[in-house]
Amino acid sequence: MYSKKAPLYKLRKARLEHHLTQGDVAYILGCTTQFYSQIERGINVLSYDYAVRLALMFQTTPDELFFKQFKYMHVQKLDVEKNREK
Repeated sequence: MYSKKAPLYKLRKARLEHHLTQGDVAYILGCTTQFYSQIERGINVLSYDYAVRLALMFQTTPDELFFKQFKYMHVQKLDVEKNREK
């Protein structure tokens, strides 16, 4: 079932591939480790500024890092809503 609180798996994967801890990324972003952890887990909303900074940090684009996952989630949500109408 669709959930508004979706973990950002690609973000976590990129962080681990760069051998960084959540604390490392939080320090670079200038936020607390707890706040960054909540972004990764989908609890806190990711701001545009953080999305761009994270994409630059991981040498990719915001679309690659975030959009494809949300596009899939949106399609999944539409499928759930479509099935409810039946």
